[in-house]
Amino acid sequence: LVLYFFTVFFVDDVSFNQALLFLSSMIVSQVLLELVCAKLQLEERYIELAWCQSVPHVLRMLMVFLFYLGLGGGVDYQSALLSYLFVSLMVIFFCVFQLRNAYVNGRFSVVVSGKFSADSVEKKAASEKAILNNSYMFALASLLHLIMFQSGMVLLKIYGTAQDVAIFNAAFMIIVGVY
Repeated sequence: LVLYFFTVFFVDDVSFNQALLFLSSMIVSQVLLELVCAKLQLEERYIELAWCQSVPHVLRMLMVFLFYLGLGGGVDYQSALLSYLFVSLMVIFFCVFQLRNAYVNGRFSVVVSGKFSADSVEKKAASEKAILNNSYMFALASLLHLIMFQSGMVLLKIYGTAQDVAIFNAAFMIIVGVY
């Protein structure tokens, strides 16, 4: 957000500044969503956590499809910005509502439910087999993440040239860095 306000003073392009303003709401919504996700993890409410992580992406896709199907006359620069702004505002309002209930007497507090409350945790050494059984899904997720990020370049190399892969990878890394 500091970069946005710094950029406004040095860039005279109104549409660029408008895009930055609209998309900066995504930063705020993402920060608040991460706080809600941390709260849900502490409360061991994993189904709600999965929904909180999935719904914003689904809503963005739905908004783009609504504009594409005729709500705004097709998908263009402005409709994409408006759809992302609308979803970001919805996420912000949801997160503020969720976080409002977590503050009690001016302090952040969550109710830990389930078998891992502070009173019931026993101190004992975990075996290597238990650690592997409880962590293999995280290792699998890391592997699948790499496959997802690299599969586009592999397919482009099969059907295109090395120059196509280089251009795609440069653009993709910029987008990932911005996101």
